[in-house]
This record gives sequence, structure tokens and C-alpha cells, in this order.
Amino acid sequence: MNRRLMAAVAAAFVVVTALPGSAVAAPSDAGSGKTLVGESELLAAAGLSTDVFALMRTQEALDVLGERIQTAGREAAGSGFTSVVVDAARNTLTVYWRGAVPDSVAAEVAAARDKGAAVAVRSAPYSEVQLKAEVDRLAKLPLRRGTGTDRRSMSAAPRADGTGIDVAVGGLPAGTTASQARAMVPALGAGGRIPLNVTTGGVEPASRLHDSPPPHWGGTFMQRQNEGNMCSNAFGVTGNNGAATYMLTAAHCGPGLWRTPTFVSPRLDYGNTIATRDLTRDGMAILTNATSGAYVYWGRLTNPDTGDFGATTGVAVADASNTLIGDRLCTSGALTGTVCDVLVSSVGAVIFDPPVNGVGFMPAMINAITTSAPAAGNGDSGGPVVAVRSDGRLSARGIISAISTHPNDVRPCPGWRPAERTCSRSVWFGDLRSIMGTIGVRINTP
Repeated sequence: MNRRLMAAVAAAFVVVTALPGSAVAAPSDAGSGKTLVGESELLAAAGLSTDVFALMRTQEALDVLGERIQTAGREAAGSGFTSVVVDAARNTLTVYWRGAVPDSVAAEVAAARDKGAAVAVRSAPYSEVQLKAEVDRLAKLPLRRGTGTDRRSMSAAPRADGTGIDVAVGGLPAGTTASQARAMVPALGAGGRIPLNVTTGGVEPASRLHDSPPPHWGGTFMQRQNEGNMCSNAFGVTGNNGAATYMLTAAHCGPGLWRTPTFVSPRLDYGNTIATRDLTRDGMAILTNATSGAYVYWGRLTNPDTGDFGATTGVAVADASNTLIGDRLCTSGALTGTVCDVLVSSVGAVIFDPPVNGVGFMPAMINAITTSAPAAGNGDSGGPVVAVRSDGRLSARGIISAISTHPNDVRPCPGWRPAERTCSRSVWFGDLRSIMGTIGVRINTP
């Protein structure tokens, strides 16, 4: 592997790839060596045991009920809504609320209980609106006093129970304590009324190798122009007017022509990016030359050093859906492979970071963490985040944007391990439905 290539991949955001589907495909989708996975292959993904698959089936129903409660809560006048947390293992939804629960929300709670879900309502000291206002206040303050050459970053995520905000600061000198960080970073200084839990360790932007069209599947390894950044793509989508198809990826990966990597022959062009991007959730669309499909690659990782092209099997994407705290999801980066049982820990988080291709301030991100295994690493940015449905197809949730570099989260990378590559059990992604709404596209399904 040449040094220039290694540097190019390391410079890209941590890229995560997608999960291919299991429904019957059109003949063109199954061509060029592509096949669809059976249940045994579906369950071969890291972390997707039969037990986890059963929890995802329970989660599927809870998410629908939880979203109804969430919507009613946010629409209530003077809302004290804080969050809805899913616990599939206990078939439970926990609603955190500040103050008295209004009748409209109580009605949705009762409806969820009637459908067999256990719903607990807990008191929260702060509402979602209050927590978001404090996060927004922090985001307007500088990360340093005066000038400096270090590259500082910060993430701020409301706690699910409404007790405060979790903040992680990166780019500080090694050994900096949380109390020292408060003194060094103006954004953490006095002025706020909501408690902050401060840690050090920031965020860092995060393939399936040769995707033969038509059409293109998600979760493949891409290179910008000839020797540029390398990222993954996530999902095939179609313009709302039905005129063209696209592949979604992370906006921080950069605009321009995207192709298969230089070391793959023959090279293929995916296409050029379009001007409309969602910089607040790190989403971007590539106008495809050979159409985009409704499948993403699933399983084995790509290793450029060994010439391993990675998975050739795919899973169907059935829909795009909402994400709640406590959901179990899967990532499927080209360089990390498919990893499941990635647990959502926070929604509505803010990342502010020195801009990469125009992406720096992201005010509406989602964080998910595995128990121990790496969920993503450099070379996985732009790839998909999904839930596995009870019918074995996928529900699209987001596009991988970044990883946590906190020492407690960093893990040894599987497969390809150039010196510059970092992997983590903690990944950040933007909500897919919001990204599609900004760009003006809809998810492809078989």
C-alpha cells in the first residue's frame, strides 16, 4: 500500500458502511457477482446474535409507539418533554418529563400500554427544550482563549434522563483533567445553569471495494477524484421528482467526482456530487451515472493491503425510520465490516469541530456505542447506519460522520491497520430522514 494512499485514507472522516438486504432483488441487482444474504449470513455480522435479532424485532414495535409519544410530547403546549428511551430486553418505554404530563401525551402512553408495551413515566429536572438551549449556548462560545495551533473539538449531548449534558473536549494536552479543561475552554466556564459532565477526548471524522453497476449498492469504498479522500457511501436514493438517482455519503468527504479507488482495475465512476448538502447533519448526494439500487453490502470488511474486496452479498433496504435512545443498530463500514448491537446513547447532540469541507458545526447528531468491539474507524465515513427489521430487511437510520477518540472508546482496528487509522466503539451519525428532506430525495426500496 503506497504512502500517499495511506495518508489519503487517514485524512478522511471515519467512514462506516452499510448493511445489504435479504429480500428478493430484481435480476439487475443480483448481477456482476452480487448475491443476497440468507438468514445465516445476516446473523454472521459481529454482534448480531439470534438474541440481538430477537431484541431488534421487539424494538421495531416499540419504536413506532415511542415515536408517537415523542411527537405528542414535542407538540404539547409549554412542553416538558425530555426524551423517550427504548428497552427492548424489558419490552419497555421510559418517558422522561419535566412537570405534569398533559392529557394528549397521557393518551399516547395509554395507547402504548394497550398494545402490550410497558411504559414508565419518570420525572426529569430539565426538558428537551431547556437542554437544547444550553447546548446551543455552549456552541456559541469559543474553545480557546486567544490563539493556538492545536485542533480542538467538542461534543455536547443531552442526557436521556434530563439531569444534564455530557461534554467531551478533544485537542487538549495529554493528561488534562476535567477540572483543568473547564478552566482552559471558555465554552465550559461559568454562566450555565444546567450541570455539565466533562471528559477529555474529542471526535474525529470517520468500503466494499469494487461495486459493479447497474445499479450501485450502498456500503462501498470510494475515492474522490484520483488521489483524494476515501469514504464509503450509504444508501441509494431517488430525487423527489423521480428524475434521477443518487448515492448518499458524508458531506465532509468533499465535493467532486467520486470513483472506485486508484488501485482497483478497471476503475468505475460513481458520479459527481450535487450542490445541495446537509452540512448540519453531514449529508451529501452523488448523482449516479449507472443508477442506484435498494441494497447495501453486508458482512466481510475490505482490506486494501491483502487485496480482499470484502462482502459481495447484500441486504434490501425496506424503509427509513426514526431513532430513539436505547435502539440497537448496525454499522457496516468497508474497512470495519458489519457490526451490530450498537446501542444508541443520545440524540440531539451537538458537535463543533474545525470545518472539513464545510462541515464543522453539527447541531443534531446521534451517538451510539458498542459494549467493546469497534463500530467504525477511518475509512468508514459516509456509510450507513441501520436497524434490522423482523422480516430480515433493513430500516435506514443515518450516515456515519465521526468517531469518539476518548481513550475509553478507542479500540484496535480490524483488517487494514495503517499507522494513521483509528477505530472506536463510539460513532456519531446524522438522522437520515432529515438529511433526505434537506437534499430533496427519498430512499430506494425494492
